[in-house]
Amino acid sequence: RDPRVPGFRRGLLEYDDFSSACLIENVSARGFRLECLDEFLIGQRLRLTSTFGPGETIRCELEVRHVEGSSVGAAIVGMDARSARLCRELIEEHYALLLRQRTVRRTRASMTV
Repeated sequence: RDPRVPGFRRGLLEYDDFSSACLIENVSARGFRLECLDEFLIGQRLRLTSTFGPGETIRCELEVRHVEGSSVGAAIVGMDARSARLCRELIEEHYALLLRQRTVRRTRASMTV
């Protein structure tokens, strides 16, 4: 399983002739977990657009892999190079920050012993 980064960003899903807002719950290198208002079917194709930073928009094509109530797991089946770079940077920055936080906690803990 790929490392997952909490997303909590708004997104827009487009499918068939419809569009619907969603909340990105988490992101991995291979997919997204979404909270959706609409119902989707396993295997259904969606287009996701979301802003991940100032002027940084991610666009990708997804395929629904699992559905549990309003929660949808979707695999990335198509993404342009810029969007892939933004996702990769988001994941790398998140884990670099976690590593720094753990290092600081360990250092503080060893100083109090």
